[in-house]
Amino acid sequence: MDTELQELAGRAPDRPLESLEADIWVRLGRHERAMHASRRLLVLQAAVLLFTLVGSLVVGRELARQQAPGSLAVFSEQMPLAPAATSRTHP
Repeated sequence: MDTELQELAGRAPDRPLESLEADIWVRLGRHERAMHASRRLLVLQAAVLLFTLVGSLVVGRELARQQAPGSLAVFSEQMPLAPAATSRTHP
């Protein structure tokens, strides 16, 4: 690896180095803007998910409240039995 580094040091640069630092800062700026946009998008997605979950819980809770008394009626003793349960196939 040392010999390869020495070979590279001995060669002339294949790109102009005058604008190297400016190019690096431009790339870093683009990267920072992209990361900032990604963070904003992530926060927006998390907020939408939170509102959706809360809305689903509220709607589900209201539906459960409205249907709770009627939904347990199938376990009542006054509920008629199904025809298959009253057939006399068993002795």
